[in-house]
Amino acid sequence: MVFSGIDWDKVPGSTTRPYDEDDEKNRLIAGIISEHLAPEDAVTVIFGNADTPCLGLEARAVARHTDLFTDECEDLWVVCPEKAFCLECYHEGYVGYKAGE
Repeated sequence: MVFSGIDWDKVPGSTTRPYDEDDEKNRLIAGIISEHLAPEDAVTVIFGNADTPCLGLEARAVARHTDLFTDECEDLWVVCPEKAFCLECYHEGYVGYKAGE
């Protein structure tokens, strides 16, 4: 099976940030979410494996418990359509995101 993430180079206004360690990855995800979303914003967490259902949560829960989500699956997305926000954590060592129009 071939897995491919979002091609962030083709998403105008997006940002990608590399990470080396799990702790760095978790801090990066939590920081991006906290910077671009209000704590009460509704988000959906989508996991890269088909065995784990999507979760609807407040942004504050994802930012506070990022390690629980990344332990479940190395590939995940956090989306908030109301804020035009999409974040992808990709297993090859980067987090890509776009916030706003």
